[in-house]
Amino acid sequence: MRYQHHSSFELMLLHRLRQTVSVLPGVVILLALVGTASAQSADKVIKQALKAKGGEKALRNVRAWQAQGTIKRVGDGSTGKYRAAATLPNLYTEIYDIQGFEVSVGYNGKSGWMRDSRNGLRTLTGNAGRDFQLEATWRNTRWLDYKKDKSKLLAAGQSNINGRAAIIVLLTTVKGVKIRMHFDAASGLLIREEIPAGELTRIFDYADHRAIDGVMEPHAVKLTVGPDSYEIKLDQVTHNLPVERTTFDFPKVLNEPLPDAQALMKEVGKNEEEIDQLLEKYTYTETITKRELDQSGQLRDKDSEKFELTFFKGNRIRRLIEKNSRPLSADETEKESRRIEKRVRELEKKETEKEKKAQKEEMVQWMLVWLENPEVFPAWVSARRKAAGRTGF
Repeated sequence: MRYQHHSSFELMLLHRLRQTVSVLPGVVILLALVGTASAQSADKVIKQALKAKGGEKALRNVRAWQAQGTIKRVGDGSTGKYRAAATLPNLYTEIYDIQGFEVSVGYNGKSGWMRDSRNGLRTLTGNAGRDFQLEATWRNTRWLDYKKDKSKLLAAGQSNINGRAAIIVLLTTVKGVKIRMHFDAASGLLIREEIPAGELTRIFDYADHRAIDGVMEPHAVKLTVGPDSYEIKLDQVTHNLPVERTTFDFPKVLNEPLPDAQALMKEVGKNEEEIDQLLEKYTYTETITKRELDQSGQLRDKDSEKFELTFFKGNRIRRLIEKNSRPLSADETEKESRRIEKRVRELEKKETEKEKKAQKEEMVQWMLVWLENPEVFPAWVSARRKAAGRTGF
């Protein structure tokens, strides 16, 4: 039998090591339970919110909604009218007017648009278009279909919203867009949502919830976008009343009829051809004189060149015709002609590449017309084909 002798210090270390090893399995189990609890807590919060809102059946019975009331800009106290509407699956619009400054946004099921008194009417593209498409769907179904849409929910801590304790749940879509929701810890109702809007974030604070057809709807909303804040008081919220489909469509400016696409493109093409023809007939001369200071400090003409300038496909071409007030020699003239021929070939190549690029841009323009105004798309395509001298794609 072998005996080992340990000092008191070594015995203390061995004892602590055994305690640590015995605790480790429990730590691993505890960490696993914490992770599971976190995943479950997000789902639990959503279930509580669904119940507080009125239940899944009542929410799914809402196929369309409309809201109207007043809006106040917090910065200066200016007020105006506000209204919004949505229809399944993803039609949405929001409109307000503050002392003559109008803002309206909408999603027609294919693309988003925005119009205001400062920047006019425009299509939402890039991240702004992607984010508004998400918001349009969100305004119709909220988180009801997050599993079907393959979105993910994550418990993201706690917050305090206007003095009320809240639980944060983060929803992330398959495209990576994130919506941060804050649910009242006491009532379970959604009291804040943060929705991306391109480079900005739209923050909605909700209060004054009232039952409409068994669904708790907020009647007081505070909207914050960047440095601007607005207070919205809703006088009326309704469910399932018919909403005109044109409410969500890309608007016609001032309700004026769209121009005849074929006639417009024909006129534009004609004007472009006339401008090119006029330029190619236009010729002028240019003389460049180089001077230098002599020994006495006086400016003296050193040499001069005279050019004849013409245009080719809208590009200016400079041909040397004289040097020091004397015509070019035969060799110089031939050399200059070869240079001009090379320049013309370069311009022709450039124009060919430009036409190819224009064709790609034209296809993008066709897609935008089709998305925003499908009723004029056939006429637009026909006009573009005729303008380009083509009969097919």
